[in-house]
Amino acid sequence: MSSPVPNLIARSWVSRPLLAFVLTLTVPILLVMFSVRLLMTETYLQIEYNKPDFPPDTYGYSLADRLYYAPIAIRYLESDSGIELLGDLKKPDGTPFYNQRELEHMLDVKVVVRAAFSAMNLILLAFVLVGLLLRSTPAGRRRFWVACL
Repeated sequence: MSSPVPNLIARSWVSRPLLAFVLTLTVPILLVMFSVRLLMTETYLQIEYNKPDFPPDTYGYSLADRLYYAPIAIRYLESDSGIELLGDLKKPDGTPFYNQRELEHMLDVKVVVRAAFSAMNLILLAFVLVGLLLRSTPAGRRRFWVACL
């Protein structure tokens, strides 16, 4: 008994070469976006900030300060939290950690980050769907692996 998916591809206006081309386009985008996502983790901050050759902070913050404040900014970017998460943040002397210009910048950054990660999710979905379509036939499986390389 044959699978209905190969027949769908054979009858479809979308050819295997076109699907493979779409898959080829998604791979570098996903690699870049996954890399960016990996860099936006607390684990990465821990690794980077603890390197012996990591430069000192030009504003005089200690390693402990950096490891305290930086993850809060990442959590803000990743969550549905409002800007008050950063706006309410205070330095040890009680002054605000972010000024108004920096808060506006972080709002803009959040918009870009969320849009980029939403796009990444859509591209990942396209990759999976196209990959499943291609992998349904022997010729498609060859095109899948070529497109991924």
